[in-house]
Amino acid sequence: MHRRPSLPLDTLLPKRILLQEPWSYVLFEDDGDYIVTFTVASHAAGSAPRVGRAAGAQSGDYSVMLNAAEQEMQKRDRSYVERLVKRLTDNPAQLHVRRLRQAIWPDTAY
Repeated sequence: MHRRPSLPLDTLLPKRILLQEPWSYVLFEDDGDYIVTFTVASHAAGSAPRVGRAAGAQSGDYSVMLNAAEQEMQKRDRSYVERLVKRLTDNPAQLHVRRLRQAIWPDTAY
């Protein structure tokens, strides 16, 4: 009989939320890493995507890990993450390269 390996306890605990905008994004810390998870609403052809669930009927959730320079910017300027989310939302190619395989929310065990 095969036993499933048990998950380390820290994967089951909620992550420390640093900043959040309801229905738009959440920035949290996980073992020293900053991760921003946000929702991109679907949009009509030719129009820019919009951040937030209220912006459209269908949406997708994305998570991006901030690099060291972005973490420092966020520590100095609390509005930095909002600009980062907008930049990623406006540039789908960059979002595709930077996104984590699965969207992670602060209470997600992964």
